[in-house]
Amino acid sequence: PKYDKPYFYYIKNLIKNLFRIEPKINITKNNLLVLTVSSKELCEFIHKKFNLPYGNKIKNKIKIPTQIIKDKILIKACLRGLIDTDGFIGKSNNRLKIIFTSYNKGLLRQVALLNRNLGFSDKYYKNNNIEICSKYKIISYLNTIGSSNIRHIIRFKEMLNNNKLLYKEEVLGYYSKYSNLKLPCYGSVV
Repeated sequence: PKYDKPYFYYIKNLIKNLFRIEPKINITKNNLLVLTVSSKELCEFIHKKFNLPYGNKIKNKIKIPTQIIKDKILIKACLRGLIDTDGFIGKSNNRLKIIFTSYNKGLLRQVALLNRNLGFSDKYYKNNNIEICSKYKIISYLNTIGSSNIRHIIRFKEMLNNNKLLYKEEVLGYYSKYSNLKLPCYGSVV
């Protein structure tokens, strides 16, 4: 979808700068964005360095690598990436929430544990979600973990400052207002 293009281009440029590989962004017939990185060398590097299996992250029950779990800076970057890609900031039952969704139960348990280790209480649900609720917890989370997904940042800022919940499609109209944000965005989120 159009509203995720800025995030996809951010990730594309990040990969290009880190690994000197040119990812491709495609739109499927279902109007989904897909970022493809074609590099056997990068896959082998990630597999060897982090012991991550090749293939589907759900079927292979992928877990956060030990090297990341042992490093507080990498933990924060990992959590930021997970929320940016498989999470969202919004309202549910009239409450402001960050919700992370995964069908990988082991990964959900790891994320919940890492959140608690960083001082963030969350709610772990059997329906494949972890939620961080309340405006103050979310402000603290975003100030500590940050976000690189401009859509999340815009939705949160508009809810916080203007009490306005933007639908995903509405976010497009706000990109120019927030075009000067430096990513990843931390304390300046609020």
